[in-house]
Amino acid sequence: MVQDCDGYRVGDIRKGWARAVRLAEELAAGQGIEIDLTMPDGKGGRKYITPHVLKHTAITWAVQRGAFLPDVASYFSTSLETIERVYWHHSPDHQRSAVEAMDRRK
Repeated sequence: MVQDCDGYRVGDIRKGWARAVRLAEELAAGQGIEIDLTMPDGKGGRKYITPHVLKHTAITWAVQRGAFLPDVASYFSTSLETIERVYWHHSPDHQRSAVEAMDRRK
């Protein structure tokens, strides 16, 4: 759920999101920084990133940095099952015990 600055539920974030993207581009340009907030649209063109893409990226970074998976699930309001199924392979600990077991000598 998304809330406004007064704590009221926001039903649709599309306009606000589009404005935030435009403002980010303008602020970056004003600082002489070039940013690309688009991604391939699958049809040979490009479209703007979405809040979901940013959430996916943030979860990936958290897992890559070794965050405790139940904490990741809680923080991002995503089920532990989804974190394990979609993101676990990004962890530096992914399959570590299996690799260590195979590397051990009898």
